Amino acid sequence: MACEAEAVVGLLAIERGDDHHLIFSVAVHPASAGKGIGPRLIAEAEHRARVAGKVRMTLYTNALMSRNIALYRKLGYRETGRRPNMARQGSTIVDMEKMLVETPDH
Repeated sequence: MACEAEAVVGLLAIERGDDHHLIFSVAVHPASAGKGIGPRLIAEAEHRARVAGKVRMTLYTNALMSRNIALYRKLGYRETGRRPNMARQGSTIVDMEKMLVETPDH
């Protein structure tokens, strides 16, 4: 969670997995957009995952969210696949991951 003057301006939700943490949601208040809050929240989540011994972070987003995809790539995430969004007809999900520790195959 990110706060300014005691107001919540950003929030990140994760789901914990065996070898990874999944970033389930990143939200930043529109008035605080562009201030680096999202990347700071993601960096903190990655730090906590490393401390917990996780080897990677994963996330997914809508294929139409090109700005988000570009940001995630800038932060070191790579696309691992695309799949239909079963909850939204005609929508595509982009799966991404970032390795938190070096492995021989990444």
